[in-house]
Amino acid sequence: HRYIESLATPAEYLESGEFVVAIARSRGVARRTGKPFDVRVVHVWEANDGKLTAFRPYVDVDRLRAALN
Repeated sequence: HRYIESLATPAEYLESGEFVVAIARSRGVARRTGKPFDVRVVHVWEANDGKLTAFRPYVDVDRLRAALN
C-alpha cells in the first residue's frame, strides 16, 4: 500500500447466492504520519459461473482519514 501498512483479519464470512461478504478489521499504521489505526472493513465479492466478477471494499473512512492526517 502506498499510504498505509496494514493487515486485515477476517472475523466472519457470509454467503448469499453469488455474493460472499467478509467482515474484518484492518490494523496498521499510516506511512506519512506514523499514526496507528484500527478500522472495520467489509469486502463484497461477486461471482458468476465460478469466476470472480466484482470486488467492492468498504472501510470506516473517518477513522482511517484521522490516521492519514
